[in-house]
Amino acid sequence: TGSVEVTLRRTIPRWQIADGIRKRQRRPPKGLESPSTGSEVVISYIAYNAAGDGFSFTEGDHVEHRVGSDLDGLPASTIESALLSMKRGERAAFFIQPHRAFGGQGYKDLLPPDATVCYDITLEEVRYSEPIGFWVDRHQGNPGKFPLAEKTIVTTGATLTGPPPRSEAHLKLEVIPSTPGPQLEPTWLSFHILQGETCELLDCLALTMKRAEVAIVTVHDAGLLEHPGESGLAGYATTPLRLRVEMASFSKAIDPKFMDNEEKLKASSELREYGSTYFKRGTVRCAAKCYELAEAAVSGVLVAEAQELERLAVLNLSACWNKLGEFRDALRCAKQVLTHDPSHTKALWRAAEAALGAGEPEQAEGYAKRLQRLEPENQAVVGMLGRIRKVVVGRKEKEHGAAARML
Repeated sequence: TGSVEVTLRRTIPRWQIADGIRKRQRRPPKGLESPSTGSEVVISYIAYNAAGDGFSFTEGDHVEHRVGSDLDGLPASTIESALLSMKRGERAAFFIQPHRAFGGQGYKDLLPPDATVCYDITLEEVRYSEPIGFWVDRHQGNPGKFPLAEKTIVTTGATLTGPPPRSEAHLKLEVIPSTPGPQLEPTWLSFHILQGETCELLDCLALTMKRAEVAIVTVHDAGLLEHPGESGLAGYATTPLRLRVEMASFSKAIDPKFMDNEEKLKASSELREYGSTYFKRGTVRCAAKCYELAEAAVSGVLVAEAQELERLAVLNLSACWNKLGEFRDALRCAKQVLTHDPSHTKALWRAAEAALGAGEPEQAEGYAKRLQRLEPENQAVVGMLGRIRKVVVGRKEKEHGAAARML
């Protein structure tokens, strides 16, 4: 009898992720970060005719790309569907039908019409943009909307929380070469946060980072780099400035649970002062961080002075969240103060602002009326009530109009 030799080949399945797009994973991801529409990614890719000779018709190495835009002629919706299915470090091949690729036009003289194409993509980095906290009132012509500095996260941190004020931070800084000015070799910089040892940018940036986090920081205001000592950024008066920053490590400040009551009171007062300084500068997120720590420092201390410091910190937090547009958090903080003191005028004002911003004009009107009863001559309160009533009336008119159209 003859023998039959059988070769078993493991086939990696393709699965459909969208109309006309199938995916085959070639390397599993290295992290959990996945992009979203609008986020910035870094990809490497090579594209070829799936039915052709294997020669590429387009390729790119470590290309910066914003999810939601087209990629060298490939429709935005197609590359977006592919990238949204990936995680950092993953490599995958995407087999794309003609109607989701280049259709009857082909690609230059390198791809025939109505060809199914394969894009072999590696998702190198996923970047998340967020303001560091310098939004201002300081920027003339566009108050409250223009970020003086913002960061894009390249690698998420290895810890759940960042460094507290007064702890020692160790940062690795590198100026991205396209930035005008002297080129800075990768530099290690150590400083105590909020102790005046470095420039305003790095002081506030350190509060927003976690251990092992890597971020691209874009600075639009050279004033944030000013410092009489060595901040590591001397000579960069030209903006925008782009930096690659790594939070290598940071020391923990003394945990409040190891302090006695007097030390907790002192720590809370100092943190509130730091927060007030940063709030006045327009670095609202840093101010909020300081106020959160000020509240935590005296939480559970059953002394009248401690409870007052806690309420003040929470009230300051409400102002920060209102400023940042986080109205639900602002309302929560204001309510916390009003639970202990229902006649607290600042808390009523901030609760009214927050409720209005959160789309609850009737609730805002209730807080404003309570405040008016306490301060009947306050013209600012009268003005706020007028604004709130306009919103309430406008909403009711829309509701009546919608009901009438349904009849």
